[in-house]
Amino acid sequence: MKISTIILILSSFILSQGYYSEGDIVSQEDQFYSVPTCFAGNGYNLNENWKLADWNADYNGGSYNVIFMDIQAGWCPPCVGWTELYGQIHYDYADNNHVKFITALFDEDSEEDNDDWPTCSQWGQLPGNSIDNLVSAQIVDDNNLGLFNMFNSENAIPSTVWLGHDMKVHKLGNNLGQWHINYYIGQMLELCGSLCAPVLGDVDDDGSLNIVDIVIIVDLVINNSYLSNADANEDGYLDILDILILVDTILN
Repeated sequence: MKISTIILILSSFILSQGYYSEGDIVSQEDQFYSVPTCFAGNGYNLNENWKLADWNADYNGGSYNVIFMDIQAGWCPPCVGWTELYGQIHYDYADNNHVKFITALFDEDSEEDNDDWPTCSQWGQLPGNSIDNLVSAQIVDDNNLGLFNMFNSENAIPSTVWLGHDMKVHKLGNNLGQWHINYYIGQMLELCGSLCAPVLGDVDDDGSLNIVDIVIIVDLVINNSYLSNADANEDGYLDILDILILVDTILN
Protein backbone atom coordinates (compact mmCIF):
# COMPACT_ATOMS: atom_id res chain seq x y z
CA MET A 1 0.00 0.00 0.00
CA LYS A 2 2.87 2.33 0.85
CA ILE A 3 4.50 1.84 -2.57
CA SER A 4 1.22 2.28 -4.44
CA THR A 5 0.52 5.51 -2.56
CA ILE A 6 3.91 6.97 -3.47
CA ILE A 7 3.54 5.88 -7.12
CA LEU A 8 0.13 7.57 -7.26
CA ILE A 9 1.53 10.79 -5.82
CA LEU A 10 4.55 10.78 -8.12
CA SER A 11 2.26 10.19 -11.10
CA SER A 12 0.23 13.24 -10.13
CA PHE A 13 3.43 15.32 -9.99
CA ILE A 14 4.60 14.09 -13.39
CA LEU A 15 1.28 14.97 -14.96
CA SER A 16 1.32 18.45 -13.44
CA GLN A 17 3.58 21.24 -14.65
CA GLY A 18 4.54 24.39 -12.85
CA TYR A 19 2.83 26.90 -15.07
CA TYR A 20 4.88 29.91 -13.99
CA SER A 21 8.30 30.60 -15.46
CA GLU A 22 10.98 33.04 -14.36
CA GLY A 23 9.96 36.58 -15.25
CA ASP A 24 6.21 35.87 -15.12
CA ILE A 25 3.90 37.98 -12.98
CA VAL A 26 1.65 35.91 -10.73
CA SER A 27 -1.94 36.51 -11.80
CA GLN A 28 -4.41 38.23 -9.50
CA GLU A 29 -6.45 35.04 -9.37
CA ASP A 30 -3.49 33.00 -8.18
CA GLN A 31 -2.44 35.68 -5.71
CA PHE A 32 -5.83 35.21 -4.06
CA TYR A 33 -5.57 31.41 -4.04
CA SER A 34 -5.99 30.63 -0.35
CA VAL A 35 -4.62 27.75 1.73
CA PRO A 36 -4.84 27.06 5.48
CA THR A 37 -1.91 27.49 7.83
CA CYS A 38 -0.98 24.15 9.40
CA PHE A 39 2.01 25.46 11.41
CA ALA A 40 1.65 28.95 12.82
CA GLY A 41 4.09 31.67 11.86
CA ASN A 42 4.45 35.05 10.12
CA GLY A 43 1.60 36.30 12.30
CA TYR A 44 -0.79 33.60 11.06
CA ASN A 45 -2.53 31.31 13.54
CA LEU A 46 -3.23 27.62 13.06
CA ASN A 47 -5.92 27.04 10.38
CA GLU A 48 -5.89 30.72 9.38
CA ASN A 49 -5.96 31.12 5.62
CA TRP A 50 -2.95 32.58 3.82
CA LYS A 51 -2.59 33.91 0.28
CA LEU A 52 0.13 35.63 -1.71
CA ALA A 53 -2.00 38.77 -1.95
CA ASP A 54 -1.52 39.25 1.80
CA TRP A 55 2.09 40.16 1.01
CA ASN A 56 1.39 42.33 -2.03
CA ALA A 57 1.47 46.07 -1.34
CA ASP A 58 -1.36 46.58 -3.84
CA TYR A 59 -3.73 44.64 -1.56
CA ASN A 60 -2.35 44.91 1.99
CA GLY A 61 -2.23 48.68 2.45
CA GLY A 62 1.21 49.36 1.01
CA SER A 63 3.67 46.96 2.66
CA TYR A 64 6.14 45.59 0.09
CA ASN A 65 7.72 42.18 0.54
CA VAL A 66 10.01 39.69 -1.16
CA ILE A 67 9.23 36.01 -0.72
CA PHE A 68 11.16 32.76 -0.54
CA MET A 69 8.89 29.71 -0.74
CA ASP A 70 9.97 26.10 -0.45
CA ILE A 71 7.64 23.31 -1.54
CA GLN A 72 8.05 20.06 0.39
CA ALA A 73 6.47 16.63 0.86
CA GLY A 74 6.22 14.43 3.92
CA TRP A 75 7.33 11.37 1.96
CA CYS A 76 10.63 13.02 0.94
CA PRO A 77 13.42 12.13 3.43
CA PRO A 78 16.02 14.42 1.77
CA CYS A 79 13.63 17.33 2.28
CA VAL A 80 14.31 17.22 6.01
CA GLY A 81 17.89 18.40 5.58
CA TRP A 82 16.86 21.15 3.18
CA THR A 83 14.08 22.26 5.51
CA GLU A 84 16.56 22.66 8.35
CA LEU A 85 18.75 24.79 6.08
CA TYR A 86 15.83 26.99 4.98
CA GLY A 87 14.80 27.49 8.58
CA GLN A 88 18.30 28.47 9.58
CA ILE A 89 18.47 31.05 6.77
CA HIS A 90 15.15 32.64 7.67
CA TYR A 91 16.57 33.68 11.04
CA ASP A 92 19.26 35.63 9.17
CA TYR A 93 16.49 37.98 8.01
CA ALA A 94 14.60 38.16 11.30
CA ASP A 95 15.24 41.90 11.53
CA ASN A 96 13.60 42.64 8.18
CA ASN A 97 9.94 41.71 8.07
CA HIS A 98 9.86 42.60 4.38
CA VAL A 99 11.60 39.26 3.70
CA LYS A 100 9.05 36.47 3.97
CA PHE A 101 9.76 32.75 4.29
CA ILE A 102 7.03 30.15 3.88
CA THR A 103 6.81 26.39 3.36
CA ALA A 104 4.10 24.69 1.28
CA LEU A 105 3.83 21.10 2.53
CA PHE A 106 2.16 18.00 1.11
CA ASP A 107 1.79 15.69 4.10
CA GLU A 108 -1.42 13.82 3.32
CA ASP A 109 -1.33 10.01 3.51
CA SER A 110 -4.60 9.24 1.73
CA GLU A 111 -4.62 5.56 2.73
CA GLU A 112 -3.41 6.28 6.27
CA ASP A 113 -0.99 3.36 6.17
CA ASN A 114 2.30 5.18 6.62
CA ASP A 115 3.15 6.20 10.15
CA ASP A 116 6.56 7.45 9.02
CA TRP A 117 5.21 10.53 7.27
CA PRO A 118 5.66 13.56 9.55
CA THR A 119 2.61 15.70 10.17
CA CYS A 120 2.72 19.41 9.47
CA SER A 121 3.19 20.10 13.18
CA GLN A 122 6.10 17.65 13.36
CA TRP A 123 7.61 19.17 10.23
CA GLY A 124 7.50 22.63 11.76
CA GLN A 125 9.38 21.44 14.84
CA LEU A 126 12.33 19.90 13.01
CA PRO A 127 15.54 20.85 14.79
CA GLY A 128 17.83 23.30 13.04
CA ASN A 129 21.49 22.63 12.41
CA SER A 130 22.85 25.18 14.87
CA ILE A 131 19.85 26.91 16.44
CA ASP A 132 17.44 25.93 19.18
CA ASN A 133 14.43 27.73 17.75
CA LEU A 134 11.79 26.15 15.57
CA VAL A 135 12.75 25.91 11.93
CA SER A 136 9.82 27.13 9.93
CA ALA A 137 8.49 30.66 9.74
CA GLN A 138 5.10 29.30 8.62
CA ILE A 139 3.82 26.16 6.92
CA VAL A 140 0.70 26.03 4.76
CA ASP A 141 -1.25 22.98 3.65
CA ASP A 142 -0.55 22.18 -0.02
CA ASN A 143 -2.28 18.80 -0.09
CA ASN A 144 -4.31 20.01 -3.08
CA LEU A 145 -1.00 20.73 -4.87
CA GLY A 146 -2.15 24.22 -5.84
CA LEU A 147 1.15 25.93 -5.01
CA PHE A 148 3.17 23.00 -6.34
CA ASN A 149 1.34 23.25 -9.66
CA MET A 150 2.10 26.96 -9.86
CA PHE A 151 5.76 26.98 -8.88
CA ASN A 152 7.36 23.55 -9.06
CA SER A 153 10.73 23.36 -10.78
CA GLU A 154 10.98 20.42 -13.19
CA ASN A 155 8.35 18.55 -11.14
CA ALA A 156 10.87 18.21 -8.33
CA ILE A 157 10.44 17.94 -4.59
CA PRO A 158 11.72 20.04 -2.94
CA SER A 159 11.11 22.99 -5.24
CA THR A 160 11.89 26.59 -4.40
CA VAL A 161 10.62 29.90 -5.76
CA TRP A 162 11.69 33.50 -5.18
CA LEU A 163 8.96 36.12 -5.71
CA GLY A 164 9.78 39.82 -5.96
CA HIS A 165 7.93 42.75 -4.42
CA ASP A 166 6.00 43.14 -7.69
CA MET A 167 4.90 39.45 -7.60
CA LYS A 168 7.26 38.61 -10.43
CA VAL A 169 8.80 35.13 -10.38
CA HIS A 170 12.42 36.07 -9.81
CA LYS A 171 13.89 32.57 -9.71
CA LEU A 172 12.82 28.92 -9.73
CA GLY A 173 15.01 26.06 -8.57
CA ASN A 174 15.49 23.00 -6.45
CA ASN A 175 18.25 21.81 -4.13
CA LEU A 176 19.93 25.22 -4.17
CA GLY A 177 22.23 25.91 -1.24
CA GLN A 178 22.57 28.74 1.22
CA TRP A 179 24.70 30.95 -1.02
CA HIS A 180 22.16 30.86 -3.87
CA ILE A 181 19.22 31.43 -1.55
CA ASN A 182 20.81 34.53 -0.03
CA TYR A 183 22.06 35.73 -3.41
CA TYR A 184 18.60 35.77 -4.99
CA ILE A 185 17.01 37.29 -1.89
CA GLY A 186 19.66 40.01 -2.08
CA GLN A 187 18.83 40.64 -5.73
CA MET A 188 15.14 41.03 -4.92
CA LEU A 189 15.87 43.40 -2.04
CA GLU A 190 18.05 45.51 -4.31
CA LEU A 191 15.25 45.73 -6.88
CA CYS A 192 12.78 46.66 -4.15
CA GLY A 193 15.10 49.31 -2.73
CA SER A 194 13.88 51.50 0.11
CA LEU A 195 10.39 50.00 -0.18
CA CYS A 196 11.73 46.85 1.48
CA ALA A 197 14.04 48.52 3.98
CA PRO A 198 12.87 48.17 7.60
CA VAL A 199 11.85 51.44 9.27
CA LEU A 200 14.02 51.83 12.36
CA GLY A 201 11.77 51.35 15.37
CA ASP A 202 8.86 49.84 13.42
CA VAL A 203 9.23 46.49 15.14
CA ASP A 204 5.70 45.32 14.32
CA ASP A 205 6.25 46.19 10.63
CA ASP A 206 2.94 47.99 10.14
CA GLY A 207 4.59 50.87 8.28
CA SER A 208 4.28 53.41 11.08
CA LEU A 209 5.81 54.23 14.46
CA ASN A 210 3.28 54.09 17.28
CA ILE A 211 2.55 52.97 20.84
CA VAL A 212 2.57 49.30 19.81
CA ASP A 213 6.23 49.58 18.83
CA ILE A 214 7.02 51.18 22.20
CA VAL A 215 5.29 48.36 24.09
CA ILE A 216 7.21 45.73 22.11
CA ILE A 217 10.56 47.45 22.67
CA VAL A 218 9.87 47.87 26.41
CA ASP A 219 9.21 44.12 26.56
CA LEU A 220 12.47 43.45 24.71
CA VAL A 221 14.40 45.64 27.15
CA ILE A 222 12.80 43.98 30.20
CA ASN A 223 13.68 40.53 28.86
CA ASN A 224 17.19 41.58 27.88
CA SER A 225 16.50 40.67 24.24
CA TYR A 226 17.92 42.33 21.16
CA LEU A 227 16.43 43.28 17.79
CA SER A 228 18.49 45.50 15.54
CA ASN A 229 15.40 47.24 14.18
CA ALA A 230 14.58 48.35 17.74
CA ASP A 231 18.09 49.72 18.37
CA ALA A 232 17.23 53.36 17.65
CA ASN A 233 20.69 54.76 18.47
CA GLU A 234 22.42 51.78 16.84
CA ASP A 235 24.82 51.20 19.73
CA GLY A 236 24.36 47.43 19.79
CA TYR A 237 22.18 47.45 22.92
CA LEU A 238 18.50 47.86 23.74
CA ASP A 239 17.88 50.15 26.69
CA ILE A 240 15.87 53.15 27.92
CA LEU A 241 17.63 55.45 25.44
CA ASP A 242 16.12 53.55 22.51
CA ILE A 243 12.67 53.88 24.07
CA LEU A 244 13.12 57.63 24.62
CA ILE A 245 14.32 58.15 21.05
CA LEU A 246 11.29 56.30 19.69
CA VAL A 247 8.90 58.29 21.90
CA ASP A 248 10.49 61.55 20.76
CA THR A 249 10.23 60.47 17.11
CA ILE A 250 6.54 59.66 17.50
CA LEU A 251 5.73 62.92 19.30
CA ASN A 252 7.57 65.04 16.76
